[in-house]
Amino acid sequence: MKTNCKRELHAGVMYFSKMKQIEMLVFAASMLIFGLGVLIAIADQDMFRSFVIVEDGILEWTTVLAIGAAAAVSFGRLVAGFRTFGPMKKFLLLSIVVLAIFGIGEEISWGQRLLGFKAPQWFFENNSQRELNVHNLVIGDVRFHKDVFPKVLLLFFLLYLGVFVPLYNNSAKIRRLADTWGVPVPQNYQIVGYIAVIVIVEGFLKMATDGLPRRGELTEFMISIIVALNIVYPRNRAIYSMEPT
Repeated sequence: MKTNCKRELHAGVMYFSKMKQIEMLVFAASMLIFGLGVLIAIADQDMFRSFVIVEDGILEWTTVLAIGAAAAVSFGRLVAGFRTFGPMKKFLLLSIVVLAIFGIGEEISWGQRLLGFKAPQWFFENNSQRELNVHNLVIGDVRFHKDVFPKVLLLFFLLYLGVFVPLYNNSAKIRRLADTWGVPVPQNYQIVGYIAVIVIVEGFLKMATDGLPRRGELTEFMISIIVALNIVYPRNRAIYSMEPT
């Protein structure tokens, strides 16, 4: 009996170690791509525009893969725990899947460039890229990719990192509630990553390049990777076990 328990414990440790290696490999590789993008933006802005942030380039497809991984893992958790998870945890997992699918669709303009079809007339007339997506809409003087989405996301991250995480760390009641609902809590390196990306792009890179246009593509890329890691490898990952909650 003791031998079996030791074998199971060893197998569990090895599995965790392997997952941790994958997690760190993804983060390190993404930071390397991000860092190269920053260096290219400073050294050669023409190359930055024509190679780094080009449509259907490495940044865009890596972002799609990261969001897709978060969607797949969340859907897998939902299916595996459907009979034991509480309604709020199931709702939150389903919400992550839906939002991730929306994010992927927006990133590739819902397959418009891949399939080669023309955007519907309304989107053609009201989209800055004349494509089928919401984030590039321009309605009157409101540019969704500059005036709406960044502000909504900034507010979300301020509340998530600046309010929720401190409450989770210091309140047992909030911690129990968040774990019961299945809210993924970021690890420390993920929190540092979120902040570092904003500081590097909107602080250092903005000053070094005199406000380089579309530098936000780098932010979008790296934040998407960290969000995916945050969802797949949260600090409270044990809440997705099959125990009733």
